[in-house]
Amino acid sequence: MNSFQDNYYKIADLFEEGTFEDENWRNQIRDGLITLHQLWPDKDNEDIAQEFNDWPYRVEQIKKWAALDSQTVEKELEDHGSLFFLEAQENLSDKERNQILEKFWELTADANTPNSSTIFKLTAGKLKSINIIRKQKLPKTEAENIISELNKIHKHHWKVLFELSKQWEIDDTLSPILKSLSKQKSKIKKKDADYLIDILRYLIDKQYIYTSKNVDNTQITQKLVFNTIIQILDA
Repeated sequence: MNSFQDNYYKIADLFEEGTFEDENWRNQIRDGLITLHQLWPDKDNEDIAQEFNDWPYRVEQIKKWAALDSQTVEKELEDHGSLFFLEAQENLSDKERNQILEKFWELTADANTPNSSTIFKLTAGKLKSINIIRKQKLPKTEAENIISELNKIHKHHWKVLFELSKQWEIDDTLSPILKSLSKQKSKIKKKDADYLIDILRYLIDKQYIYTSKNVDNTQITQKLVFNTIIQILDA
């Protein structure tokens, strides 16, 4: 196991296990971080996350752990072994940090399989910014990425689709959604997200929405709308 990617995945998996009371686990993390620090490439965290199909938050945290000296790593692993808590404790006072650790040790002492993940819930009660951190940790699904891109479409484009939908007469659900999206500051509602993705794919499949190349001037806007939708759904 010589590659940076292999070592990264190994460390990520070990942190997920979180068995901080296991000396062998701590030794594997410590030694792995030393190796990882030596192999870490000169790349942005975002680029590494994309290449590894991981989320930037975890890449950033593992990089911080890898940059620590061995003595600090050993202490943090013995105290909690949490990938998350290393950064989170920077936003806590010494008193708050100690309170959380003492409660964490108390809870894990009674557990059959002590795990560092417990400290996340304990810290959530102290950090107001915990929800931001939680969101950064969760990778977006394919559907969420599509909806995010669709929400960037110009409002006039939704209006064009709305007018076309009245001619298509697909069903009674599509037109009201498109009409709503043509209004300023409107966003795709969560309850409509899956339906909209599915119906747009259906429209592409059935050639209601199609790739336009040579069109006259009256169809330029429609061409742009169609090509934009296809590009987003096929990305």
